[in-house]
Parts: sequence; C-alpha cells; structure tokens
Amino acid sequence: MQLMTTDFERIPEEFVDRYMPEIQAWAGNFRTEGNRKGIVLRGPVRGVPARYEALGGVPSIVGVTLVAEREAHRMVVRPASEQDEDVIRRHVEAMRN
Repeated sequence: MQLMTTDFERIPEEFVDRYMPEIQAWAGNFRTEGNRKGIVLRGPVRGVPARYEALGGVPSIVGVTLVAEREAHRMVVRPASEQDEDVIRRHVEAMRN
C-alpha cells in the first residue's frame, strides 16, 4: 500500500495549524464529503467587522472553501478561489496581530 502525502498550496502554515482538526475530519470522511470543504473561520478577518451593526449587531461569520485534488501519490489542498485565498491571507494577518 502506497502512502499518500498531503501538500498545502497557497495556504499559510498558521492556517493549516489552526484548522487541522477540521482538515483531519474532512480527510477521514473524504469519500462522503468530496473534494470541497467549507471552513468557518474562528477569529477576525482583517477588513471584515466583527459585528454588523446595521443588522442589529449580528456577528459576522466568514468562511472559506478548500479544494483537494489527487496528483500522482499526493493530495494537494488549495483555496477554491482567489477570493478564498485572499480571505485566508487576511485572516492569518489578523491572527498574527
């Protein structure tokens, strides 16, 4: 049996570390969940208010979608879109501050 590695492209290591429980759960259920995974972000995203006051103070909920593709003997995980990549980048920047 060949071992498969997972590589993360265009996703900072801090993001992978923080959301590893969700990523591992996705890997464990990959056959039923498929190659796309939505992740709700825990914490701020630079440029997105924590609450939407115009809606009565409703908390903002921001998520991203990751896509996994098999390439040879590895699985490559990357943001589903440029927008997802941008949100991940801004979230990691906010995590660092």
